[in-house]
Amino acid sequence: MSKMHTLAVFIGRFQPFHTGHLDVVESALAQADSLLMLVGSSYRPRSWKNPFTYNERTAFIRESTQGVTKPIATLPLVDTLYNDRAWTTNVRTAVTLHMRKAGLNPVHTQILLVGLEKDKSSQYLNWFPSWLLKSVPPSMHAADVISATAFREALFFNDVVGA
Repeated sequence: MSKMHTLAVFIGRFQPFHTGHLDVVESALAQADSLLMLVGSSYRPRSWKNPFTYNERTAFIRESTQGVTKPIATLPLVDTLYNDRAWTTNVRTAVTLHMRKAGLNPVHTQILLVGLEKDKSSQYLNWFPSWLLKSVPPSMHAADVISATAFREALFFNDVVGA
């Protein structure tokens, strides 16, 4: 009889990958055997909202998770603006492809979706009812929630992060 494998799935744009994201990775791997990070907006042109390419973001993730002993994989996720059904299909397809490549038997794999329920943009966390949901609390620095938006605004608009 095969042992049950828990695969955590973490979906985000990671623009840029930061300590709040790392907290989610560590929380996920505390409960899972491996992690799949689906990197959204992978093929979008550079903008202030998406300044880093998929390859740059995966390099940030690899660098930040060097000391992690459990397997972490990344895959690009295609945006399907205004078509949530197509987007959920893309997510499920990416997870299935990863499982196949990793040699995971779907019958013996529990999927754990991890994420931060922060606003309307997080509603996707409820679109996968057959997966377990692990909602994580926001990561804080001083009295502020760590946010990639704040980092990008500081980078492009010279705002002080957290001000």
